[in-house]
Amino acid sequence: MQDYKVSVITSVASVIILALLSWIGQQWLSSDLEYKTLSRDAYLSAPLGQQGLTMYHKDKKLDNVSVVDFGIFNRTSKQFNDVEVAFSIGDPKYYDSLVSVGIITPNGTQSSEFAYELPSKDKGIKKFMIKVVPKNLGKKYFHIAFVFDGDKAPPMSVVSMTKDIAIDPHSEWQDVVIIFAVMAALIVVASSIFFLIADFAEYILQPRRHKKLVSKFRAHAQSCAAQSDAALNEKSVEDAVLVYSSFLKPKHTKLWVKVFGERRSLI
Repeated sequence: MQDYKVSVITSVASVIILALLSWIGQQWLSSDLEYKTLSRDAYLSAPLGQQGLTMYHKDKKLDNVSVVDFGIFNRTSKQFNDVEVAFSIGDPKYYDSLVSVGIITPNGTQSSEFAYELPSKDKGIKKFMIKVVPKNLGKKYFHIAFVFDGDKAPPMSVVSMTKDIAIDPHSEWQDVVIIFAVMAALIVVASSIFFLIADFAEYILQPRRHKKLVSKFRAHAQSCAAQSDAALNEKSVEDAVLVYSSFLKPKHTKLWVKVFGERRSLI
């Protein structure tokens, strides 16, 4: 039983350590920003006309809009300053259909202090300067939304224009590792608590169980001695009881022995 418990705890602990090392490596060794993108065609559930609304862009009436969202994350252990990012519209036919673009900074920060749009000579590129990207944002991120006229959103991409600062696609595996590490940690904690309670129960109950077994053996040995023709005296019976008792002597968990001391035999 003891070997089995040690094996289970060691296996689970090894898995948790590997998961945590992977997560820590991503947190502290990665030097790149990350981005997520989400494209939604025909953003409105019903065309504006059907909703009794009218919207114009550059004197053109809009029936529906499509949206491309970008989220910029910093899950590293360092803060980035003065990061210039450029967003490119992949198809020239969508250049003139851009209705609006805006950036929303993480909760608790003011947009004017953290980010602003830069002028761009290329109609297909929109640039932003993010003055400060705080470290370890977690689930918080800089949100950049592009709204286009029409039912179809164009392909878009983003790059960092700042030297030595890269921006890569958001790493989904880190989220999986975190969830796995949390679940594994809960399992090992629950298992440890269960084994500790079971061991403590054994620590309390074993001496009484030991006494009961030895008493039964003594009664049986005395009965056999009384029925035997051999000259078995009381000392011989007690010697046999001591040998039997030594084989069944409780082996307490070291933790409880250190905390409460060795429990004395009740025989």
